[in-house]
Amino acid sequence: MLNYNDPNSWPAISNNVIYSLVKHGPEQGNNVNVNTIISADNTGRKFTKDWFYVKHINGEMVIRKWLLYSINQNAIFCFPCILFGHKSHNITDPHKGFRDWRHLHPVIPQHENSSDHRNNYVKWKVMETNIRSGNTLDDYLINSINEEKMVWREILKIVVDAILFCAKNNIALRGSNEKIGDPNCGIFLNLI
Repeated sequence: MLNYNDPNSWPAISNNVIYSLVKHGPEQGNNVNVNTIISADNTGRKFTKDWFYVKHINGEMVIRKWLLYSINQNAIFCFPCILFGHKSHNITDPHKGFRDWRHLHPVIPQHENSSDHRNNYVKWKVMETNIRSGNTLDDYLINSINEEKMVWREILKIVVDAILFCAKNNIALRGSNEKIGDPNCGIFLNLI
């Protein structure tokens, strides 16, 4: 089972893994009390749930949906940058993570205001929207395959019905000519 809160335990990033992770989304430690589990570093500093929120200039508190905390690694990560970006910083590397609690203030704001992070965030949200609305390429291909199946099932039903009609009426399937539309092609090909 995939541990959505621990990027180090994720399998190698592939399209299927990205699809599964985006569909589920980051849990952000919502199911545990982060303040009681996080261990402090040697200076006594620790990560708190307050970092999951940012206060804008107008006083509005907004959740940092992209921020992911791993209890197993005692580190934070950028969810969209791990999936769509380059592993250029600890916060974007699923095997390292960022755990320098003393320097959270400059690192988190700098990261969330970087163009790479914003691009990866947009990719994540677009993919999430497409998954929820069923507009992914996979969904399109599955729908097209299903439509093709339905067409061929209908054709098969018609062919079977023609054969059953000929069999019930003891009519030969084959005529003296095999070209469809020819008057001597037989009852079966004329029915088809």
